[in-house]
Amino acid sequence: MFDLNKTLFPGIPAAAQVHVGFRDAHATTANIVLNEVKRLMAEKGTRSVTTIGHSLGGALAELDALFLTLNIPTASVKAVTYGTPRVGNPEFVAFFDTKVTNFKRINNEYGVYSLSSCK
Repeated sequence: MFDLNKTLFPGIPAAAQVHVGFRDAHATTANIVLNEVKRLMAEKGTRSVTTIGHSLGGALAELDALFLTLNIPTASVKAVTYGTPRVGNPEFVAFFDTKVTNFKRINNEYGVYSLSSCK
């Protein structure tokens, strides 16, 4: 587990850490995503954003949900992930849960789909 970039994730607690691969993959497109989301929100006149992903894409959708929530405070961010690995440590999860309140993780366990929070 490694620290998140405090410039990309303002206010992230020092103890919150994520998998280095997810962190680095997210960082490569973070500013591009932020600028495009802001542009589309202005163009469409919306405050609502939904991030969706599966597996690695789910991990990135989870990070993007937090990233967008912290960087566009007027946005209403929702995230839905499928078959997503654990992204971060318990401190990350606790912070994420306080910031991204509309989050669903869908996993297939023993042939049955279940909904859970980030925990």
